[in-house]
Amino acid sequence: MVGKTLSEEEDIEIGDIVAYEKGDGLIRKTVIHRVIDKPDNGLYILKGDNNTKPDLPVDRGHILYRIVKTDIAENIEK
Repeated sequence: MVGKTLSEEEDIEIGDIVAYEKGDGLIRKTVIHRVIDKPDNGLYILKGDNNTKPDLPVDRGHILYRIVKTDIAENIEK
């Protein structure tokens, strides 16, 4: 998987796959999900492809990078 760091000027579009930081304090994790909505309030609605419900809205400042390439074939057992 390859991620591209986003500049402040770069737009995030519906359908993009992004990595964002979730949590606060000492317990934080990076989550990789797809953008499913982009309301006018500056927050993004993300959802994992296999999840039934979306995540809580995410502020642009928590989005770390956009996923630009995945190589699923590397993860398939033969």
